[in-house]
Amino acid sequence: MNTQIALTLMTLIVFLTVGGCSQQPKAANSSQAIQQAQTKSTIEEKAKYLVDQAQAFLKSKQYEDAMASAQYVLLQLDQNSKAAQDILAKAQKELTKQAQEGMQKVQDTTNQAMNNMKKRLEGAGQ
Repeated sequence: MNTQIALTLMTLIVFLTVGGCSQQPKAANSSQAIQQAQTKSTIEEKAKYLVDQAQAFLKSKQYEDAMASAQYVLLQLDQNSKAAQDILAKAQKELTKQAQEGMQKVQDTTNQAMNNMKKRLEGAGQ
């Protein structure tokens, strides 16, 4: 009996950890989220919906959509939204990190190509 309870609890924990708690955006992108927010009655509801969507975009690594949704909240609905400000900062940080990693890959590839070319030239000169 205790084994069944433990197994049930473990299954529930795994479900919540792996899939049950992950927040997926309801909208495909920020434009759609903004359009859907317009159906809400109050400014507060619109802002909350967009902040929730921006958070979901952030979690799903859709950083541009997270930024666009958060910026819309700050520019059109609630310029003091701490949640939108935080999301914007996190998305900007992640995009900067991605850009730096991309630049590092380009630099590494360029260095490797230059070294290979240098070796070939040295081998051809002998």
